[in-house]
Amino acid sequence: MSIIARAKSVKGSLKSAEYKENKEKKSVLIFQNHLNGENYRERWDEMRTIAKLNQRTAKKFLEVVLSPATAIGKTYQFEDWERLAKEFTRKIGAEENQWYAVLHQNTDQPHLHISINRINFEGKNTIDSGFIGKKAGIIADELARARKLKTAKELTQDKKRAILSVLNDSLRKSTSLQDLEREMALNGLKLILNSNSSGYYGGRIIPIDEINENPSRREELSKKGFKFSELDRKLKVNNLLEIIEQNRRNQERQQEQDRYRGLRR
Repeated sequence: MSIIARAKSVKGSLKSAEYKENKEKKSVLIFQNHLNGENYRERWDEMRTIAKLNQRTAKKFLEVVLSPATAIGKTYQFEDWERLAKEFTRKIGAEENQWYAVLHQNTDQPHLHISINRINFEGKNTIDSGFIGKKAGIIADELARARKLKTAKELTQDKKRAILSVLNDSLRKSTSLQDLEREMALNGLKLILNSNSSGYYGGRIIPIDEINENPSRREELSKKGFKFSELDRKLKVNNLLEIIEQNRRNQERQQEQDRYRGLRR
């Protein structure tokens, strides 16, 4: 279980502010810093007024999404979300800037949307947006460790090891690609092989519980699971096919030996 963070610098808009507080998202305002607004429009007006003090910075706001692991997020109370938002904004350097955090609860994974003004009350851009996505990820890992949770990287490595273990076990039992696909599916994994006129050239393994039958456009663009090369740089489709073919030959040889023994009796 971990905490995932996504962050990017944006120009900001009233429409974006409205989205964050859309009631269809089961949104709840968790905290607002140096703001007095009572709704998304008032909060946007306050932040835009301060942002206008700086005419040089094009993208004056940061949009952040903080997503604790589902099992953790579903247990969080209001004060847990507030603490998470405050710790993140402090670490990213927004403690004295305007920002507010809104909780979305309309998905299986409750998550925070944090809108941060990079411009302070003196008109200075106080938050460098260079490599902001990477910085947000590092902070999320720090927050996870402070809560005795594994980091996103550690969880990913655990998942890769588990998938490779299932693949190796399934390979030992398979004498055809269909066998392998079936064995993987029994263990909650979908095997996808890429092919063209020259044959197979790569593959991907996806946990079945991550597959959405009606994906959004964003989900379609975001590849699930892991490519073979991400699991192990030495893992090739041809290796799998060779093992399967060897298993098939061994099975045929064993069947032939069994028939021969039967005839001798």
